Formats: sequence, structure tokens, C-alpha cells
Amino acid sequence: MKDDIKKKKEKVVFDYFRKVYSSFPKGEIIYQDKPDFLIKANDKIIGVEITEAINDTEELTKYKIQVDVANRVLEKLKNILKFTFSIDISLNNYCLSNKRREEISHKLMEICSKEYYNLKNLEGFIIRNYKQPINKISIKERNILEKMGYRYLPEEVDYIYITRYDIDAESWNSQGVAFWAPAFDVGKLSSILEKKEKKLIDYTKCDEQWLILFCTGLAYSYYKRFNLNETIDSDFDKIFFIQLNEKLLELKTKKRIK
Repeated sequence: MKDDIKKKKEKVVFDYFRKVYSSFPKGEIIYQDKPDFLIKANDKIIGVEITEAINDTEELTKYKIQVDVANRVLEKLKNILKFTFSIDISLNNYCLSNKRREEISHKLMEICSKEYYNLKNLEGFIIRNYKQPINKISIKERNILEKMGYRYLPEEVDYIYITRYDIDAESWNSQGVAFWAPAFDVGKLSSILEKKEKKLIDYTKCDEQWLILFCTGLAYSYYKRFNLNETIDSDFDKIFFIQLNEKLLELKTKKRIK
């Protein structure tokens, strides 16, 4: 299943690359492994390897846990709320066992089934965690906090946000993560190339080997700045950088002579 998802993602990136790269060669495309694609052009065979430029493995782990909790809540609510909706959840603690994730999702399901039951189309609001039982404060203060969207949520949850969308066929996870996006620089590229170039010996023999680095725009796969103007020595003939739905960059490379 994991490999299927990876292959589908690689094909999306390759198809996007074919569309935006004006010098893409004409020829037969072969889908394979090591490298991911072959281009059999008239005068040469080009191998194309595709890899995601992960910026932070810790951020990736956090993101996956957050998505998992949101998906659990979504699945529970789909049978309760009589409309389609988007859901976004923010956590502050990611050291959560499978049991604890299920406890949190069950509690959030109970809260959301009451709070969002009467939502109107295109209406949505955020519920924030007050971090302590609201019933322990005065009625006046409680009313003010509840109008502001505060509720007593599981301590690991900062907020939950649900919006109703009648036009959608299915409910969906609109997971957003606040994060600081690093720059893509020589250090980051070198760490990727070191791993990829070691594997070239096992690749199908080609006249040229190309490497496509891509980012999805999610927290763990996004770079805000691109600090890389110098020529890169590499065993790859060409290196490209794609931030999906943004401009394609071809890095300046110098093929190593062996």
C-alpha cells in the first residue's frame, strides 16, 4: 500500500514535469524502478529518478500523527453529522500511543457531534481548548468563553475547526500545520545527493541520469526560499527542483568525470 502511494505520487510529479519542462525529449516512456522512469528518445536513453525533498523528519512524524487523529474523528463523525464537511485539528503533543489517539478522537467526536450538528451550508467555526473544565468557573465567565469558542478539550488538542460543504460528495481532512519553512540550500541538496548517488550503480544503465526533487507544499515538504546559485558537481547529468504548482527550476550541474 505504501509503495502504491509512492508510485502514484511519483507519476503525478513526472506528468507535471513533462508538462512544464519545455525541453522534455520525445520518446517512449517506461515506468519501472531504479530509476523510476526511462525515456527512450531517438538518440539516447534517459533515466529519471524522483525523490521528495523532505525538510524535517520530525515535522513529518508530527504531521502524520495529527492527520491520523483528524482522520479518526472524521470517520466517527461521518455517521453522525448529516452533511459533508472539512475538518482541521491542531495538536500540541505528538507522543501519543494508538490507545491515546483513539481516546482523543472519541472525546472529540462526542464534543463535535453536539457543537456542529446544526451547522448551515458554508458555515464553520473553531473550537479552542480552554485547558481546564469550564464548569468550574462562574456562569458569566463561562458564557463569555463559550461565545468565544472555548471548550474543555483533551489536553493534547489546541483546536478543532469544522466547516460544512453541501457541494462536496465526501467529507475531507483539510489538515493545516503552522510551521517555519527552511531554505533549500547546498547543505540540504548535498545530503540528498549523497544518498541518491550511491544507488546509481544499481540503476538501469542509461546515457543520462536525471534527478527530480519535488515538494508537495505540506509542512514537512516545503521550502520558503531557494538559496542555491552555484554549480553542483554530481553523478547526475541534470537535477531539477519542483515545488508543485510553482515554477520548475533546473539546477546548474557539472557531471563528474570518472
